[in-house]
Amino acid sequence: MSSAKHTVVIHTEPENYQTFGAFQADAHQPLSPQVSEYDSSHHVRSYQMAGNAEQHHQVIRSKKESMKDSMKAWYCCVEPQYIAVISSLVASSAAAFGIPKVLAFSFPGWRISLNLTRTTLSALFSVGNLCGAFFQPYIGKNVDKWGPKHSLVVMLLFICGPFYAPIIAQEIFFPPLRMAIMVLAIFGIRVLQAGIDTAGNVLINHWFLKQRGRVSSIRQIFYVCLQDLVLVQIVQNLDDWRATSHLSVAVCFVAMSWIFIFAINTPEEIGMKPDGKWVESTGIEYESLLDGKQVEASSDRSKEPKPEKQEASSSPSFSCSEAMQTSSFWLLLTNNVFYCIVGPTTTLFLLDIVMDTVGDAKLKQINLAQCVYIPHFILAVLVGTASGWMIDYGVEIRYILAFSSFCLALSTYISTEISSPSTAILFGIIRGCVGGTRQSVKQTVWANYYGREHLGEITGISRTCEMLGMSLGPLFLGVSREHFGEYRTGCYAMSALCWFQGWAMLFLKKPVHPSSLAEPAA
Repeated sequence: MSSAKHTVVIHTEPENYQTFGAFQADAHQPLSPQVSEYDSSHHVRSYQMAGNAEQHHQVIRSKKESMKDSMKAWYCCVEPQYIAVISSLVASSAAAFGIPKVLAFSFPGWRISLNLTRTTLSALFSVGNLCGAFFQPYIGKNVDKWGPKHSLVVMLLFICGPFYAPIIAQEIFFPPLRMAIMVLAIFGIRVLQAGIDTAGNVLINHWFLKQRGRVSSIRQIFYVCLQDLVLVQIVQNLDDWRATSHLSVAVCFVAMSWIFIFAINTPEEIGMKPDGKWVESTGIEYESLLDGKQVEASSDRSKEPKPEKQEASSSPSFSCSEAMQTSSFWLLLTNNVFYCIVGPTTTLFLLDIVMDTVGDAKLKQINLAQCVYIPHFILAVLVGTASGWMIDYGVEIRYILAFSSFCLALSTYISTEISSPSTAILFGIIRGCVGGTRQSVKQTVWANYYGREHLGEITGISRTCEMLGMSLGPLFLGVSREHFGEYRTGCYAMSALCWFQGWAMLFLKKPVHPSSLAEPAA
């Protein structure tokens, strides 16, 4: 096949179309049975990413276009699905100022400047985290209602207030009012940070279908790199916690401006389908013309009735209530909760667990940070990329989740046996496999199983349970340590929990929509 570029010529005077919408409406008119080969090519959209560049410029140069139509025309000249990826990454990176590992650098400054005790500050964070968890379904429902773009813009605007609130609290001399402001600040940060992450995930899943796994894993790699290698390092080197507050507000305004200008809620808004494909209402596939296939065959296909807009797999989207009636929903939910109980908790207490095992003197010889987190980061990137490709190429998610649960069980057991750099490296490798698989599945599984229409609400329920799990895990392990005098018993119980969860995931199946079950009877 020739590698030369083929161009479909549109014999249309650009000045006849006052707006992009007018051109799009004309281009999407169904063909009459008497149309010729010339007419068929005439109706093929010119706004193809590999298509007629001259038509792109003609539309953009049109003086009568409105600003909105100009933006849509510009979108047709670039790769809008990748704009969605960048928008999601920008939003999550701005909200990352509210994740615990970044907030941790502000806690000492807050405690000293606001005259708070460690216990009070920890209690404020726990209360804010727990209260914020129950708002996630409401946020997810509104993401579905208003679209991820508008939701991200509003939440990025609102989160600037909580980021700046500690500076305001410092100027207040009435302690109860200062405490109330800090409660609202931490509550707002945790609620909106989780909501922004949910909306960014929804945006990605709207724009990708067959490439969700790969795109989500690549997006997560960039997010982790920005978070660990850039953001944490910048915040760590700032001398004053107030500078962190000012920087977080500035980054949120930049992210909000980018999303407001460039992001689009769904590909259907500009006549596209997921994965960067264009909708051809005439039934003519653009690629088939380039391959030299006969237009008459395409013309015949254009007369056939077209299915309603659905997922490419032809499975309709589940409502939240319909999803909750399936066993797969509860299996996935419990898997997420158990991971959040065990994974973040053992990471948070890892230093104390190892110290409990080997003592303070030998702990310094292990160099835990380098032996654990460098292998963890490398394996998370490699395994995350591989699992994303596996999801896109049809490997069943239940096997990936089962593997992740077994690795989590093994790494939790090994955490109590770390006594040398080699065992610390082994722990980091296995826990990196957990992180890589979890992130790829987490970004794609709800959309793959339950569709895009109610994705925000379903993801919001999952996020609520995850945040509750993160709050209960440290409590469980702390009580176990106080009761038994060591961490080993609590870690063994968590390991057994993950082991049984891994076997349970082997029974996970993709749900079938109730309407599909009713069709044979009809």
